[in-house]
Amino acid sequence: MKWAKMCLVIAATAVVVIPLTVFAQQISPNPNPAAGMISVGAPGAYNHSNPFDSYGVIEIGTLGTLDNTGKLNNDPGGKLNNDSGGTLNNDSGGTIYNKSTGILSNSGTLNNSGTLYNSDDISILNNNSGGTLTNNIGTLNNSGTLNNSGSLDNFMGTLNNNTGGTLNNNSGGTLTNTSDTVNNYGALNNNSGGSLGNDGRLNNYGALSNSGMLSNSIGAGEGWLNNYGTLTNNSGGTLSTFNGGRLFNFSGGMLTNNSGGTLYIDPYGGLDNYSGGTLNNSGTLQVDADMDPSSSGGSLNNAGMLNNSGTVNNSGDTGNSGTLNNTGTLTNNYGTLYNSGTLNNSGTLTNEPGLDPDPEGPPSKYGTLTNTGTLNNLSGGTLNNSGVLDNNAGGTLNNSGTLINSGTLNNSNSVKIISGGTLNNLSGGMLTNSGVLNNYSGGVLNNNAGATLSNSGTLTNSGMLNNNGAITGTGSYIQTAGQTNNNGSMTQASITINGGILSGTGTINGPVTIGSGATVSPGNSPGTLTINGSFSSSGNLLIEIGGMGSGMYDVLNINGAAVFTGGKVYLDFINGFNPTAGGYWDFLLANSITGWNTLSFEVDGLGAGIRWEVDPVTIGGHVEERLLVSGSPVPEPSTLLFYGLGLAVLAAYRKRRGKA
Repeated sequence: MKWAKMCLVIAATAVVVIPLTVFAQQISPNPNPAAGMISVGAPGAYNHSNPFDSYGVIEIGTLGTLDNTGKLNNDPGGKLNNDSGGTLNNDSGGTIYNKSTGILSNSGTLNNSGTLYNSDDISILNNNSGGTLTNNIGTLNNSGTLNNSGSLDNFMGTLNNNTGGTLNNNSGGTLTNTSDTVNNYGALNNNSGGSLGNDGRLNNYGALSNSGMLSNSIGAGEGWLNNYGTLTNNSGGTLSTFNGGRLFNFSGGMLTNNSGGTLYIDPYGGLDNYSGGTLNNSGTLQVDADMDPSSSGGSLNNAGMLNNSGTVNNSGDTGNSGTLNNTGTLTNNYGTLYNSGTLNNSGTLTNEPGLDPDPEGPPSKYGTLTNTGTLNNLSGGTLNNSGVLDNNAGGTLNNSGTLINSGTLNNSNSVKIISGGTLNNLSGGMLTNSGVLNNYSGGVLNNNAGATLSNSGTLTNSGMLNNNGAITGTGSYIQTAGQTNNNGSMTQASITINGGILSGTGTINGPVTIGSGATVSPGNSPGTLTINGSFSSSGNLLIEIGGMGSGMYDVLNINGAAVFTGGKVYLDFINGFNPTAGGYWDFLLANSITGWNTLSFEVDGLGAGIRWEVDPVTIGGHVEERLLVSGSPVPEPSTLLFYGLGLAVLAAYRKRRGKA
């Protein structure tokens, strides 16, 4: 009996040392010891055992097939190899468990319709180049490392990359989620050269990193990529959503498109960044248009935080109801950009055409666009503001298209202004204001030649307004400080200059009121300013004289009644001009003049021995105020002002006499 037992031990040892080739039968021995090898070289091998433990090697060779309906454990230190041409089927109800330090390597065909576990951070599942791993109505749970360099298809199954798990889709690898669910709680890396396609539902709760091609579309399933964690598209990576697919970045989610990366939304795709979500773009974000003009194209909806330091090109439909911060380049290229939230631009925002910072909606939906960079509304473009558009210090707003303001447009709305914002209404541009347009202190508003500013609301100025084009409309213009330099045409229901300077060589159509803190300075040293309407002034009048000929001295030409209720007239000889006795200048023309005797006068630049007086004359039905100089001795400086006032009274007397 002792001899027989000895022979049995030797025979058993021989079984584990010499590879056991299994054909159409249950694989054995169970357990397969650490030094053991089970070789499957033909179809028909199976495991029904529950469990079957392997600490050694199970090798499925070319043409070999192993079907598992039990529980197959690749125990610590074990290796389960499915070679090229081999087939490993984990059938419905079956479980393959790749345990700690175990390695499951597939270079053939691995079909999972049951449950496949890659257990922890030191277990490895390799789907090698040329290998096909199909999760067919099964469940694949990865808590270790799953490396795919072949084809991994989640077909109507569930693939869970659990916390602590790493799924690497390597160069040449294809990971496809077809019509079902991939859940990532760990790290899912689609590396350079890898392709990850989703037409089911891909839920990211962990970290999803893309350096290859990640595409999201409707096929047999929904085509939804839901991000609750961190989704990063790296340099060289392309993340695209198309054919009805959508990318959702939910509250708490962080979606980052790095420099060199491309985030592409095709005409039928969409990206939704929800409230509480953050989308950071320093690469290229493209929202594409549809060739069908009746279609709006791709869509990007931001209700959270969108930070762009790269390039955003919108040819589709982009809406912001959250916060959009642009420090890079944002171009609306024949698309539609709606803002009902907050849009801060310190980079370059260009509309070509179609920007609508505020769509139609209730007042609570009106948005704010703040520009401290460059905002270009190009020819053919339309920029509609029904909310608040602030062009703050350092910002430039260039309009050569159509800019419509029915809300509030503030140029240089800043508390401390060193250099203000600039609003340029360029040639061909139409700026229409039916709301409130404020050009604040430090701000520059240029209405260039060939441009039109149509105001039927309120236009205020305390900065610098240069008009070389046309200001039209039935609104009101109010200046409290700064300067209005009108070298074009200006038509308003009322023009009120309470402070600052009114100058230029253009034409003003409408009633003009000059407050006590304001100055009218015709011309551009010198020139003629024409007012077609009534003129009421309690302010100052500055007349510069540089010669005798036409165009060499200032003229205020009023085609209406002029009423003065105080103020001062400054008569300033400039450019070294020394008048001689007998010279005269008709510097103010009006249909009628009253209150001239309420004015005081100051003359600067006359030589010694020259005196002056202002007399009214009537020419062609117009009353003109004429400055005359003569060679009579000049009073002492202390009496010069008093002498001028006396002449003013005399002039008023002559005027009254002339009109009698």
